[in-house]
Amino acid sequence: MTDERWARLALVGPEFPDAFDAVAPQAMRTWAVKRTRAVKFYTEAQMANRMQWCVAAVPTPAWAARVFPDLPVDAAIAELWRMIFQFVRVDQPDPVAAWGELNHRLKSAADYLHHNEVRAVHFFDPAPGPDGQPATNLTIGLAETARWIGGASTTPAGAAFQPNMPSEEIFSAPHRRHVEGYVRPPRPRDPMQREVDGAYFRFENGAIVEYHAERGEDVLAQFLAIEGAKHLGEVALVDVESPIFRSGRVFYEILFDENAACHIAFGEAYPECIEHGDELSPEAQEAAGLNRAETHVDFMIGTPTMHIHGITATGDKVPIMENGRFVAAVTA
Repeated sequence: MTDERWARLALVGPEFPDAFDAVAPQAMRTWAVKRTRAVKFYTEAQMANRMQWCVAAVPTPAWAARVFPDLPVDAAIAELWRMIFQFVRVDQPDPVAAWGELNHRLKSAADYLHHNEVRAVHFFDPAPGPDGQPATNLTIGLAETARWIGGASTTPAGAAFQPNMPSEEIFSAPHRRHVEGYVRPPRPRDPMQREVDGAYFRFENGAIVEYHAERGEDVLAQFLAIEGAKHLGEVALVDVESPIFRSGRVFYEILFDENAACHIAFGEAYPECIEHGDELSPEAQEAAGLNRAETHVDFMIGTPTMHIHGITATGDKVPIMENGRFVAAVTA
């Protein structure tokens, strides 16, 4: 697949979402690391866009029942299909044109950040956390020559493709040593196939120095023991006007949940997020600040009360989001 540059369509949909609930977190870490190492040649090619690839979803009975626990299974499957069709614009009179409009909006947001030479992003959520302090106060510095990516991608040969359906994010690469502050992800996540909820992370000099979780803290401990997992590999911006967020549902499938809210990813960074990143050696990528790791797991951090501003190289502040929504200038 990688040598011949096959185009790849991956269809996701959990069939047995609780299959690993009784497995020890340490065993899950062993499995996750070995699997990552075994297919790293492929994931590196995919993350560098050396082939066309797309991830989309198909409802399964178990997945639909988890998203809609109050509905009969057949009705849950039908409702999940309806939502998927809405999220991927199939319900529009001209779906291709609708995707073109979405891609234009995402590219406009990326251009705004490039034009303003944003070198760091500050997330601040004034809603009080359990300790009475603001729920999130996190500054993420970007890697050298960082780029914001969103919507359709292009292979080195110039072939365009849509990596994710749905897709509502623009994302970039943090500098692995320039993350400071704390964040409380408001949505559950399942690193290593086990749920973590009510998490808290505090960073110093780019690395997690304190963490806990109301549920799955033992899973979180094993996950963060993976090499490179205590540093960030991605920061992504998603407007709360995303149809996935507006659905009011948690989908327990990262393809959907990451496109519902702003998020950060622990672990491996995408080389395309720095200029000519896919042409650089691993050592040069690391020198630019990209994180190298044996995992890549997103945690959603966006909320309807989140405020985000960019920080330029001269220290000026540039508005990006207010109350979870892009300011008008971002997507103009």
